[in-house]
Amino acid sequence: MRPTWDVERWFPFNSPFTIVIDPLPGPDEALRVFVDDVDLTALMEVEGNRWTFPAKLSRAVPAGERTVIVYLVSESEGWQELAQFPLRLRTRAGFEQASFALALDFLGDGQWEGEQVGVAPCKALAPLPSRGASPASTAAALSCCARPSP
Repeated sequence: MRPTWDVERWFPFNSPFTIVIDPLPGPDEALRVFVDDVDLTALMEVEGNRWTFPAKLSRAVPAGERTVIVYLVSESEGWQELAQFPLRLRTRAGFEQASFALALDFLGDGQWEGEQVGVAPCKALAPLPSRGASPASTAAALSCCARPSP
């Protein structure tokens, strides 16, 4: 039994994968193909000893580092693991891994220096522009708080 893909490479998320089964199971035995803990046996296309997971069903297998596991199932022996193969699928955007972390940055260049002579207080102006306002109107509304250039 062997995979037809290079187990060291990363593949696009919608890549089919094929396992060559040798020897084929006996008449009272069945094969089960899992990716991690999901049974994909019913979705496999079987042609002789080649079992292929079609690309059109790529949403059934999430991106990332996965493990394809093949089991032999029989009434007399129960479930026996025959093989495990790594399967590496990139995200839809083509990344090998993607993670997102929320962050709030309080580090900046500005600092409050209190009221200064010659600078109009911001409370004298209309409220700040709403979200989605043009950059020019936002800059104009904030310019009252800016320190005058020397």
